[in-house]
Amino acid sequence: MNPLFGLDGRVALVTGAGSGIGQATAVQLAAMGAAKVILVGRSAEKLQTTVSMMQIAAPKCQAEIIPCDLYDAAERLQLISKVVATGKLDILVNNAGTVFESPLRQTTADSWAKTMELNLTAPFDLIRGLVDLLAKSKKGSVINVSSTLAVKPIPHTSAYNASKAALGQMTRTLALELGPEGIRVNAVLPSIVDTPLYRGRYADDAAFLRRSEAIHKLHPIGRMGQSIDVANAIVFLAGDAAAWITGVELPVDGGMLVT
Repeated sequence: MNPLFGLDGRVALVTGAGSGIGQATAVQLAAMGAAKVILVGRSAEKLQTTVSMMQIAAPKCQAEIIPCDLYDAAERLQLISKVVATGKLDILVNNAGTVFESPLRQTTADSWAKTMELNLTAPFDLIRGLVDLLAKSKKGSVINVSSTLAVKPIPHTSAYNASKAALGQMTRTLALELGPEGIRVNAVLPSIVDTPLYRGRYADDAAFLRRSEAIHKLHPIGRMGQSIDVANAIVFLAGDAAAWITGVELPVDGGMLVT
């Protein structure tokens, strides 16, 4: 394997690592040579499933589970303290997110606040709290998981769309600010990806499958995304092959943004 695409010896942290894109990313980071992946999420049981998958893909990679409710500022601070105490971090993947679907008149202050807390404030807090470790790495890489809705919104998701658009501006701003310290900051923009979060929009799997053909047709490539599609892009941005890429919002969308 070309060493530019390897992550030998690096330590990564992935939020929302218990399922979907976060889980696939953790496994791919391990498979590409990461020495350690810190798995963050609310469910220790789900994180343990990710550990099992990592052990199959890369038996030598160390996995550390840190349960954390990223909605809670105090728990975020505890997470940061635990990671700082380890003394090393090279890659930070801010993947955890949420979406509340409702028309404007039914969008509550609470749903707005929760969306901003998890999708925007939590990534900001983690970057701010872990920036010194990332600078120490000399090859620090932050990847924020955004959405095509940051630039091509749909109705009834105003809080989500706004949070992801703001995440993009934060990504660009921090790329400017942290580049001189050797830290690259990028984002990926998935479109529709078959994850538990997306399937949660439907009453059950049968309802999702009935809608699948229409979803596939929304993408010029002819199919919706899978978590591994996004994970592969994240792993690319994390490593040396992307050493001259920063401040980018990379669409990983099957061509949706060109429609």
